[in-house]
Amino acid sequence: MKRKFFICIMLLSLTIPFTECKANDAAENSPYFYRTKMIDFISDISSYAKNQKHDFGFITNNGLELYQSSEVPAGYAGQLLGAANGALIEGSQYTWDDNHNGGVQTSVETKKYITDSIAVLHSNSKLILSVDYCGDDKQNALTAIEKNNAEHIVTFPARYKELTSLEYGSLEKNDKNRDINTLNTVKSFIILLNPEKFTDKADYLSKLKTSSADLLIIDLYYNGSPLSSEDLNYLKTKTDGHRRLVYSYMSIGEAEDYRYYWQTQWNEELPDWIVTKNDQWQGNYPVKYWRKEWQKIIYGTKNAYLDKIISAGFDGAFLDIVDGYQNFE
Repeated sequence: MKRKFFICIMLLSLTIPFTECKANDAAENSPYFYRTKMIDFISDISSYAKNQKHDFGFITNNGLELYQSSEVPAGYAGQLLGAANGALIEGSQYTWDDNHNGGVQTSVETKKYITDSIAVLHSNSKLILSVDYCGDDKQNALTAIEKNNAEHIVTFPARYKELTSLEYGSLEKNDKNRDINTLNTVKSFIILLNPEKFTDKADYLSKLKTSSADLLIIDLYYNGSPLSSEDLNYLKTKTDGHRRLVYSYMSIGEAEDYRYYWQTQWNEELPDWIVTKNDQWQGNYPVKYWRKEWQKIIYGTKNAYLDKIISAGFDGAFLDIVDGYQNFE
């Protein structure tokens, strides 16, 4: 995979201007159109998945505004809280600098924004995760865990921005001798979306297996091939014999030209629901996520992305680019 890391909330503010497409979409000029359409999309995805597997869960990445009743029309924040089981934020304690080196302390202003924004998630008993980009200093990882624990945030201290390493993942202490069947019992997690540093698939699966993490967030694919049900069953059981949860990454706000659904003719001319290339991330293309053409790629048929995730045996999906509405506002 070319890219599996995230647009950081309020830390980078990467927004692509799409004024030309808004002029062609007059019906989309109503207040909060893009936010409500993202919430509707997530709600439809969630309802569909739960009809297939009642305990299938969802974690959203960033887009915390969508959970705030002051930032969306009446009823929509509650609608999203009903559809999602947890949320991930980035850089609660540490982020990265212009050279992509981690270990930069998150600003006081951003910390306050995060604390204020996650209050509604806490009050609704949703799991809150944070990826902190700690760099080469192990003490940063320990500090991130300690400070986030005090705020009831479960931490993955990442050494590398590209999420290629498990090195700091063992620092979070776990309660042993317990099965993890629901997100609200998770006390540690690993998110590993770029397995390029592993020798082969066996090495990749083995390293994940021996982790003591309660939750693994990984990609459906390894080296272009989807993980099998056997692979998932192997990962779902810790080495001590107890159950854990395994979630799959899925971008719902951008198309990725290295995915199975990408059509070669799009390299010459993009369909009108793919807006443009995201110059910040190679191979990524913001989409009009409210369009049926994109939504059919995501769910609803045997060949749709979510359906492949469910069929493989994942316990849930991690939804990236939930904050894609920012591209259009």
